[in-house]
Amino acid sequence: MYYDPSGYAKKNENTSTCGLSGTINDGIPGPNGTIINKEYDRLAYNGYYSHKNDNRKKYEKVKYPSVNSIPNVVRRYCTPDEYSELRKYGFKFDPNDSRSGLSATIATKTPWNSDKVNQMLGKKSAKYYVDIKIKNKKKVGYKAPTKGGAPDYKIRYSFDKDAIIDFGRIK
Repeated sequence: MYYDPSGYAKKNENTSTCGLSGTINDGIPGPNGTIINKEYDRLAYNGYYSHKNDNRKKYEKVKYPSVNSIPNVVRRYCTPDEYSELRKYGFKFDPNDSRSGLSATIATKTPWNSDKVNQMLGKKSAKYYVDIKIKNKKKVGYKAPTKGGAPDYKIRYSFDKDAIIDFGRIK
């Protein structure tokens, strides 16, 4: 590898690794289907192709739950006002609402004291819980993990108060 007087990085034509240290096994896919090593990429392309492959590997590891892994019952932790609203009328989905549905988590976790729930979810005033039976799994989507690591689901359909199978106050 050398720089010519015009300032461009040039490679030696008689070497298989672009004139740099390393072997061809260190190669990464470069421009136009060529194989280049990381050092040449860093010098000639400012690390574009090695960063591109690193980002691709990072996103390949992320796996989102499929429709089959959405639970039949989800739990919504809520404030006293929201709790009474859900118990009386259920939930009315509005597609124009910026929240895009009702957030809920898995119902396998037992309700502890309110400080633990607030720490797990990042909510400030969760005093009650409501367990909701999911009828239309295609309208429920995985959002992201909560601050405590529990999966968070978005319910994107309306349901009445008959869909609530369990409820109570967090101790």
